[in-house]
Amino acid sequence: MNRKIVGIIIIIIGLILLIGFIYFMFFYNSQEPPKNAEEASNNANLPETTETITLPEKNGAIVNISQPAAATTTPEEKLKEDLKRQSSSFAERFGSFSNQSNYGNLEDLKIFMSAKMQAWSENYISREREINIDSSIYFGVITKSISSEIKKFDENSGTAEILVSTKKSETKGRENIANYYQNIILKFIKEKEVWKVDEANWQEKIYSRN
Repeated sequence: MNRKIVGIIIIIIGLILLIGFIYFMFFYNSQEPPKNAEEASNNANLPETTETITLPEKNGAIVNISQPAAATTTPEEKLKEDLKRQSSSFAERFGSFSNQSNYGNLEDLKIFMSAKMQAWSENYISREREINIDSSIYFGVITKSISSEIKKFDENSGTAEILVSTKKSETKGRENIANYYQNIILKFIKEKEVWKVDEANWQEKIYSRN
């Protein structure tokens, strides 16, 4: 083979090898993604996991849930409710009696009466005992309180007036002889810083059809 041709072939092969080496050094490495970039790409595809922690706020709703609601009842409103309950209980006991109970209802209620009403109660019991009512045949009245309503209230002067609605049942022997409704007006006074019943006035009877 002609030496000239062989020389040309060797030069061409050398150029090819040189070009291949240059390509490998500068272009092949640049096409590989950097390791950190690949990790960043993988991390970008992962779902984020977060944990939310809710701390109670000083004036927030969470604090309000664990705390009782602020009371809205005023001392005056509470006193009125107490007087209404006391009136209902007093009316039931005051209006429930029999000719065989020896006026136990009035004796039991003396602690809730003012000095004036205690005197009235003692005089009433004395007069009734002098009459010597026949108790051989049972006669009794059962009173149930239905509702109570404050008609007047003045804490400064220590007076109040409460209307209590009641239902009464009268029994003679073993027979129920009458059923009716009857209101009672209780007048309170503040005696030695304690509310006491000063007057008790029964109103007109309203008979039931049953």
